[in-house]
Amino acid sequence: MMPLKEAKHIYIFGPGEAKIELKKKIEKNNVLLDKSSDIETTDKLTEPQIVAKVKKYVSVLLFSI
Repeated sequence: MMPLKEAKHIYIFGPGEAKIELKKKIEKNNVLLDKSSDIETTDKLTEPQIVAKVKKYVSVLLFSI
């Protein structure tokens, strides 16, 4: 797994408010200053649903470059 500081894009998703708190903590530590990040609220997902969501997100990123 790649360290967060080496990522070019960060995609945070899931139910509840924890994802917003996570983004705030990451920003507080200056990890996201030069990163593109997205946050999305979702229902609880199964592992195959998570994989499909990430694949879709990555494919959109690749086609937008």
